[in-house]
Amino acid sequence: MTPPIFNLGDEVEVIGTDRYGNDTDKTKFTIVMMWADDGKTFYSDRYKPWYPASSLRLVEELEIG
Repeated sequence: MTPPIFNLGDEVEVIGTDRYGNDTDKTKFTIVMMWADDGKTFYSDRYKPWYPASSLRLVEELEIG
């Protein structure tokens, strides 16, 4: 299965472990940094660890009206 691709500014929810396998708090954040290493892309904000795409889920916004 191909991991999802996120973009800067996407709001995501943490559903897995960080880059090193540490289980962290399952919070939401907006992606402001991306980093590629060894064929994988990792995502973070200024205060979170780096997460692989497989540990994140896009937060869907409901449009009302």
